[in-house]
Amino acid sequence: MNKFSLKRQVCLVLLLCLFPLMGYAQNVGFETFQGSKKLQAERNPLVTSSSTSNLDSGCLDGQFPAWTFTPTCMTGEPESVVVNNSWPGEFSVIELAAGVDYTFSSSVTTDYVTISDEDGTTVLAAGTTPLTWTSSADQNVRFYLHLDENCSYEEVVRSKYVYCNLLPPPSDGCLSAPYGQWPMETYVPLCVGVDEIILDEGAAAGEYSMVQVTAGTEYVFSGSIATDFLTIGNEDGDEVLAFGTGAVTWTADADRLVRFYTHVNNMCAASFYGRSRYVRCGEVPPPPSGCEDFHVLSNGSNDGLLFEGNNQHLAVDIPVGEQNILLDGVEPTVIGEATNFSFTFYNDNNGLPGTEFATRTGTIIGQEVTGSIGVDFIKYSVKFDSQLELAANTTYWMEISSNAIAWEINYNNLYQLGLPVVYSNDNSSEQWATDGYGDLVFNFICADLAVSDANDAKFSYYPNPVKEVLNLSSVEQIKHVSIYNLSGEKVMEKHTIKNGQIQMSNLPAGVYVIKASLKNGKTETFKIVKQ
Repeated sequence: MNKFSLKRQVCLVLLLCLFPLMGYAQNVGFETFQGSKKLQAERNPLVTSSSTSNLDSGCLDGQFPAWTFTPTCMTGEPESVVVNNSWPGEFSVIELAAGVDYTFSSSVTTDYVTISDEDGTTVLAAGTTPLTWTSSADQNVRFYLHLDENCSYEEVVRSKYVYCNLLPPPSDGCLSAPYGQWPMETYVPLCVGVDEIILDEGAAAGEYSMVQVTAGTEYVFSGSIATDFLTIGNEDGDEVLAFGTGAVTWTADADRLVRFYTHVNNMCAASFYGRSRYVRCGEVPPPPSGCEDFHVLSNGSNDGLLFEGNNQHLAVDIPVGEQNILLDGVEPTVIGEATNFSFTFYNDNNGLPGTEFATRTGTIIGQEVTGSIGVDFIKYSVKFDSQLELAANTTYWMEISSNAIAWEINYNNLYQLGLPVVYSNDNSSEQWATDGYGDLVFNFICADLAVSDANDAKFSYYPNPVKEVLNLSSVEQIKHVSIYNLSGEKVMEKHTIKNGQIQMSNLPAGVYVIKASLKNGKTETFKIVKQ
């Protein structure tokens, strides 16, 4: 039973109990009930002599529901006032705006409509549904339904509607926020060219989210309800930067915080009903062209999918581009400490894992805490027991098993590597399935195939990105290594490579080109990201 039906039954019980005791008294003392224009004791005993003055036509009776309804003024479908719960012989209080044309109607096409002032003492308009009337002021009115102009009634439910034309947007947008800020944390967009979820069905109209923006970047702010009115305001909420209905495109003029407001309409109406807020910026990353392109960024260490429970398995797709890739390992970010990792690779079967392609056992060679929610998020560097080569222009799937608690998921980095995460568990009858969104956080430890005869050289490097130590591995002896920044300046040169390791901690964060000269005269050239 919904709350409207419950209120209806409570009202009926009260009336049925009170009427016999009152003996058709003139006033029962309920403030929400007023009198009737015509004395109809057999229908409505709630009659006062004062309510019959100055009335020329129309029908005035008791109120339902007890609250005031504010139309959203969106052009199109009628807006329900009391859905399937209204009786002829009662009124609803409606909040109106000056100068707006309103149309009042009933689901029963022969019903008689009366519009009166808020006190029920003056008829403003009356006629058979639908009735169109222009409000002369900002005011509350009563919207009555009866069977006919003789104020007949029956205890048969129907729907009452009111709709109105969309008002022009206010010149300064909507900066009101009766529900305040939500979430309390500032959202920092990833800017990967897709709609990023600020709030998923947890946003209210009449509140705002704080968003960090970057100078010169174009942002598209939108929501899950296409008719919502959106406003972008400054950090203090006293200046409108942009506004519109459905979606707002705006280019940031400075590095700053902005408020992203949602309202039901351009009259700044509020509603606590759930909706979502999105922001989009940047370009969709190109399909992965090399091993280093396979990475899913963290989204602030806030969620993960369990490795175990209900016999759960997790897998991500690997759409290999125009060249083969050679893997030395994987760097997944997981929740909780882990002591083991194993990997299963599958062929693609129409967008889901198919037949098994290869398996690898992992050895942990490094780890780094990246965040915490009471339990640490840890990025592990895991080296395969043997290298794995994946063929060009082929899609594979990678499943990771571990004794960690969960694998970090990024719900905002949608489709960055192709398809979203898939899972198999008891709820899916142990068949691979997807919810259609989210990527699990990882990157590959890459071996280099970019140089001619690289298969013979058997050269690899990891991790990438690197924070402190870069590991080099080659069948051929490495004679010396030169490191260049993107301006072409040589920033480091090593003629002795001890244990295949190069200390990178002294270099500033950025992208570097590494050239490793081998004993056989070959040169391996590759890029790494220094964190």
